[in-house]
Amino acid sequence: MAGMLDGLRVFDLSIVTAGAAATQVLADFGADVIKIEAPRRPDLFRGWTDARPGAQGDLYSPPFRTVNRGKRALAVDLKTPEGLDVAKKLLRECDVVVENFRQGVLDRLGLGFHELVAIRPDIVLVSISSQGTTGPNARYGSFGSTLDALGGQMSITGYDEQTPLWSSNKVNYPDQVVGFLGPALVLTGVLAARASGRPQWIDVSQRELVTAMLPEHILCASLGSPDPVPTANVGAEGLEWATRCAGDDEWAAVSLRTAEHRGHLAKALGEPDLVWCDDAAVMDAVGRWSSELTKQQVMATLQAHAVPAAAVTKGFELHGDAFFDEIGFFKSVPLPAGGSELQRGWIVRFQGEPDPATVDARAPHVGEHTVDIMSSLLGYSDVEITRLLDAGAVGQYGHSAGPTNDDAASEPANLTDQRGDCRRGPDR
Repeated sequence: MAGMLDGLRVFDLSIVTAGAAATQVLADFGADVIKIEAPRRPDLFRGWTDARPGAQGDLYSPPFRTVNRGKRALAVDLKTPEGLDVAKKLLRECDVVVENFRQGVLDRLGLGFHELVAIRPDIVLVSISSQGTTGPNARYGSFGSTLDALGGQMSITGYDEQTPLWSSNKVNYPDQVVGFLGPALVLTGVLAARASGRPQWIDVSQRELVTAMLPEHILCASLGSPDPVPTANVGAEGLEWATRCAGDDEWAAVSLRTAEHRGHLAKALGEPDLVWCDDAAVMDAVGRWSSELTKQQVMATLQAHAVPAAAVTKGFELHGDAFFDEIGFFKSVPLPAGGSELQRGWIVRFQGEPDPATVDARAPHVGEHTVDIMSSLLGYSDVEITRLLDAGAVGQYGHSAGPTNDDAASEPANLTDQRGDCRRGPDR
């Protein structure tokens, strides 16, 4: 599995999650993904807030370490003529360019689609943007919160019609969806380019993607149906909710989709009259019962009576989950300062193919592989590389004359402690 994309090389201009998570999947399966950053302005995800206050180093951010594992890093200043020349030489060796800049940025850098085609005639450009590259809002940028709102998702998520909810920066639904769809789009473009010998430009609008995930609501609106109203987990399909259990912030999810489920629930609680009660009374009765039991006891009891139920699992509990342990979902990834951590694995398995238990390469420091890429792949001499480093056209991690920032010049001292913190996570 880990080598099935050997020979595919990606010029990765993506930042934060959108794009970066897609290229991470390609790297997991063997593609040579080269992360491109400016020496003085690296990916802002390196400084994301999900880390211990006061942490240092350019790899302290857990989300950055996850979506950039397995990649090589080249630090190059695309706004300098010499830096742009280095990038163009690398582009001749790449099959794919992935970017999620605001519309027009690539053109201003001199790396728009037509310029890329002049460099490599069968190039595949995958542009992952907020609003797409055409249309009245093409030049707008955004983060997940605005995309949840603009795409229509927030109109149906929430506990009541007065309080719409977004997926939050802990989930950032639009970025995660494009991260899983992106690898398929990249490979579709590569297959098309190789079959035709022609370049491909794949334009991905995250706003459209969010709306596309609401197919039944779009259809109903076209037929004149009333706008849907957020009703938490209660809907026409049945009664579904989370009931509080014994302990601090402990819950179990319960689903009553049929009359049979309600009958089974009444038997489980020893309250036969619940079959005839309204939803509020049922939820109240279950809440009184579940508050005296652990969430595992609630789940086991209800499942034993054929009532759909599940314990609400916290992030740190996933590592001990028997399901994930049996399939080997979590992968061991090296830490910059030594040791290893567990990260998410892959959501697919291939019949008959071995499933590696480890990811051999961690996320890179800013420009960690600049010298190696310029020397072994692009043919620059040591004298040329040193001159470009000193001029600031490129940057190499640990090179004192290079233009990397102060944070990027030191190893994170307490990365192991951060791993423990991010596994546990705050209470909901």
